[in-house]
Parts: sequence; C-alpha cells; structure tokens
Amino acid sequence: MKQCRVCGETDHSKLYRDKRCAEGVRNLCYACRYRRYKEYNKEYQVVYQKVYNKTDKYKNRRKELQTLEKKEHKKEYDKKFRQTEDFKEHVKEYMDRYRQSDIGSLIIKVAQAKHRSAKRNQTPPLTIHEKEKIKLYYKIAKYLGSDWQVDHIVPVSKGGLHHPVNLQILSRSANASKKDRLDFIPKPLEYFKL
Repeated sequence: MKQCRVCGETDHSKLYRDKRCAEGVRNLCYACRYRRYKEYNKEYQVVYQKVYNKTDKYKNRRKELQTLEKKEHKKEYDKKFRQTEDFKEHVKEYMDRYRQSDIGSLIIKVAQAKHRSAKRNQTPPLTIHEKEKIKLYYKIAKYLGSDWQVDHIVPVSKGGLHHPVNLQILSRSANASKKDRLDFIPKPLEYFKL
C-alpha cells in the first residue's frame, strides 16, 4: 500500500493519480504536490504576476481579444462559405419558398409598394429629356442582365431624388453591400454612370 512520502497520507483518494505508477497512484498526495509545485515555481509565479497582472482589466482585455479573433475568423469563414455554389443554391431555394409563402409574398408586396410610394414622392417635375434618360438607365440595366441594377446614389430613403443626376448602374453585389449607406464608394468596374 502506497503512502505520501512527505506527510504519510495513505488514503488512495488523496494520493496523486498517475497511470504509469504501480497501483495507479504516486507516493505523493495532492496537498504535498501542490506545496512542492508552489515552492519550485515561486520565482516563475512572481514574474507571471508582474507580467500578466490578474486584474479584471487584464481578463476583460483577454476576452475582448478572443472575441475579436473569433469574429474575424467567423467573418473569413462566412465570406468563403457564401462564395460556394451550395450556399447560393440553398439561398435561392429558401427565397423561392419564402416568396411563394403567403406571408413572404405579402411582405414583399408591402415593401415594393412603400418603395414605389417613396420614389413617387421623391420625383421632382421632370422634362421629357430627363424622363428618357431614366428609361435609358433601366433599359441598359435590363440589357446587361440580372447582375446589374439601377441604383440611387443618395438613397430614396435618405431623401435622395429619383432624378437622372442621382442614378447609376451598379453590379448586384455592390448594390447589396451598399444598402442605404451614403459613404459607399464602388470599385471602378462595379458601376457606371451616363
């Protein structure tokens, strides 16, 4: 039967467990092992306390850094995942089902009606030439295909006018990332203006 070589403890539940030793325990109890560890590592502990001061400030900073790292990793992962064909197919199927559902179609119709109403309210009196230019924007976007959209430089929701001066043709991805921001600057090949 093993016992602690420092204090003489014989209770197996208090002895330090180690599968490599006979009977699966060492001849050292947890308390003595901890004391021994503390004595050997006193200098290290002093340095550790100085460098990594265990204050709330340090703990909070560590948590902030860890959450930032996780967020950055998640952003990169999400960006790569969104570019896969599986994700695009999944989104397309989901949106088709959503549009066909009663609630989805109703919400889409309401949003479209609000947009049309806002556009109507934001349209100043136009000359024939300006009306033709607006039609031309939409014709060009239609001709280029579904990857291009007519966009308001200053969004209608932010007080922008539905006027040829405020229109541009943006790629679908750029328009989706722009949303209703005023500070958005598209890349040179993502837009053009008449």
